[in-house]
Amino acid sequence: MNESSQSTQDQFNHWKRETIAQTRQRLRRDWGDYPLTILMAIGAVFGALNSMYSSVSVRGKEIATLRALGFGPTAVLLSTIVESVLLALVGGLLGGLLAYLAFNGFTASTLNGQSFSQVVFDFAVTPELLVQGMKAALIIGIVGGFFPAIRAARLPVAQALREL
Repeated sequence: MNESSQSTQDQFNHWKRETIAQTRQRLRRDWGDYPLTILMAIGAVFGALNSMYSSVSVRGKEIATLRALGFGPTAVLLSTIVESVLLALVGGLLGGLLAYLAFNGFTASTLNGQSFSQVVFDFAVTPELLVQGMKAALIIGIVGGFFPAIRAARLPVAQALREL
């Protein structure tokens, strides 16, 4: 390689490093530090919505009985949200425990056969990560239980008591 092509290659590599750094900076600015976490949380919210809608539809008679006994729509709404939050927190605790047992201190590495360079990943499940996970579980529980709770609160008492 002559000197001018080497200089061009160096300029290209410098530009490529700058572009990657700028892209990372833009992603952090736009999405925060956890884009994958946000996408996974959206999926978890849909799972919570599905579970809570199923719970409300299966227990329609029980909800209608509570309403007939004098419990208002607000009490039904709050009880459904509390159930959703408790389920999400139990799931967050179990997930945190499993992550700690499976990945704390786990080390994985890759090896590039051409350059013999190695990248090592050393996983550490810290208390800060566990707290962040529990916060995410709390938010998922609240959001995932909100719309099914509204449906439960609006459930017509007479219609629900007639259904089997």
